[in-house]
Amino acid sequence: MRASNLLIGQVGAGANSELARIRRTPISVLLNVNNANTDILSWSGLPAKLRIRKIEVLDPVGTLTLATLSAYTALAAGGTLLVSAFALSALTTGLILDATLAGAIANTVITSGLVVLRNVTAAGGAATISAVLEYEDLTQ
Repeated sequence: MRASNLLIGQVGAGANSELARIRRTPISVLLNVNNANTDILSWSGLPAKLRIRKIEVLDPVGTLTLATLSAYTALAAGGTLLVSAFALSALTTGLILDATLAGAIANTVITSGLVVLRNVTAAGGAATISAVLEYEDLTQ
């Protein structure tokens, strides 16, 4: 899924600072979380330099008790680990779950142009979620 150019906020202002643009990808819906060790979403077309702000999951359908997700900068769990496997069991209707960024990722410049959401552990039955990537475009 290509990233959008939707401007949702501006950070920093002053004579010596540039405005940073915070962007969100469109919501990706009906992502199947019942396929272990499978890439379920690739956000492509991202800026050449960016900072990951957060990955949100929402809109669960089905039972997510066993399901876990992770995120990387390349397909098939390659590249840099962005989010260690996290459980979706706390995600219920009406809630948004923010994935915890791995280590120093919140302060790391990502240059891959790609973020991949991976289903690590299957849900154990039919289940879907929606997901959103929020990032800061550092190419300006």
